[in-house]
Amino acid sequence: MQNGFLELDRVAGRYGGWVAVEDLSLSLGPAQRLVLLGPSSAGKSTVLALLAGFLRPSAGSIWLAGNDITRVAARARRIGLVSAKDTLFPHMTLLDNVAFGLKMRGLDRTERRRLAGEALGRLGLEPFASRYPRHLVPAQRRLTALARAIVVHPDLLLWDEGEPQPDTVRSALRTALAEMGMAAVLVMQDREAGLALADRVALLEAGRLRQFGPPQALYECPASRFAAEFFGRCNLLAGRLTMPGGSIGEVALASGVAWARMPAALPPGPIVLAVRPHRVRLDPDGPVRGPVEHVDYLGAMTRVTLRLPQGPFVAELAAAPAGLARGAELGFGWAAEDAWLLADEP
Repeated sequence: MQNGFLELDRVAGRYGGWVAVEDLSLSLGPAQRLVLLGPSSAGKSTVLALLAGFLRPSAGSIWLAGNDITRVAARARRIGLVSAKDTLFPHMTLLDNVAFGLKMRGLDRTERRRLAGEALGRLGLEPFASRYPRHLVPAQRRLTALARAIVVHPDLLLWDEGEPQPDTVRSALRTALAEMGMAAVLVMQDREAGLALADRVALLEAGRLRQFGPPQALYECPASRFAAEFFGRCNLLAGRLTMPGGSIGEVALASGVAWARMPAALPPGPIVLAVRPHRVRLDPDGPVRGPVEHVDYLGAMTRVTLRLPQGPFVAELAAAPAGLARGAELGFGWAAEDAWLLADEP
């Protein structure tokens, strides 16, 4: 028995000779939401298949609610699934679609219709209970599939978003999970929506876990170039760590000295300093200076791009200098706690 409500311990998943997921370890607490993010073919849907029981792990173990479910058949797992495809029965009404799982569990007709009606009502679909899936818009069909998954009160909900969903669907999903105190593992296509929904994020690449933790940690303190760039625009500056010490390190950049947060394990030598554009501020004596390449007014902020020898440097300013134009020389800096250091990966 493991410590987390959901625990994956060194899990691997294969399709024939192809390793889709390898050496995956993570844990999730009761009622927490885990969002799986990553590029195409990262292994996100494979993780759902392993949890659902559709794919047997080639290594490792999976524990849920104190039980080892590694070899448990899919039908015997207390898991609800909303797949990326539309799996509603076209010949059944919404009420009968939602009640289907209850019927398979042997509940009498009156009770399953009552519970199905409650599930539809929770998601605002009760007025459509007698309609057929073909009469619904895609968002309503998606919510009906969610109602069918949660009506049986599973220990864990699996959600594969497939195509990006409207905010109304994501809001209903979040509310239903919170009201029912249900743990969930969600595959999301929209990164911002994924961060907003998550208590924990697992960032996958090529079947391996690159980083796992709270969404704020992955965005503010990425552990690699891949993680830094995956979550949006990020300035990456090559430099040399000259004075590691405590949680802040001194870095020599091409045009000045800067300070940034650092992992304890980084030794002096080549380093990459990462800082997001919205953390940058105007500073004539700052460590980054160069000519303006572009000025883009975007309403709530102005994006300024400098032309540096190692590539563009982007700042997003709430208030830019009046009359700023291409070719002007600007300097930029940042607070040490708003930048972080990464190992100089090949």
